[in-house]
Amino acid sequence: MKFTRFISKNLKSYAPLAFMAIVAGSLVLIALVLNDLPNPEEFETRQVAQSTKIYDRTGKVLLYEIHGEEKKNYYSYSEIPESVKKATISIEDKDFYSHGGFSIPVHHQTAPSSNR
Repeated sequence: MKFTRFISKNLKSYAPLAFMAIVAGSLVLIALVLNDLPNPEEFETRQVAQSTKIYDRTGKVLLYEIHGEEKKNYYSYSEIPESVKKATISIEDKDFYSHGGFSIPVHHQTAPSSNR
């Protein structure tokens, strides 16, 4: 009985303090997450490791392609066939163009599988 009276009496005085602590903790968490995000302005100037291609003296015939463990080639968005773009979107999110790029059910479904 004393404990419940103590809680109800002091709840009003501690509620603003608890609220401020939650807000401060949330702001710190957001700051930590945003600190690790890459700068969007650097996406176009980033250096991507690619395979080394050796051509003949005419520069038209590919003789060798040297790569490490992964064979990487850069393709601009315009070089990717439209069928590949549509296939990727249909596999990832069939309603991509109807919900503006963000769908709670889709992210809810993919979150557990991406944490493996």
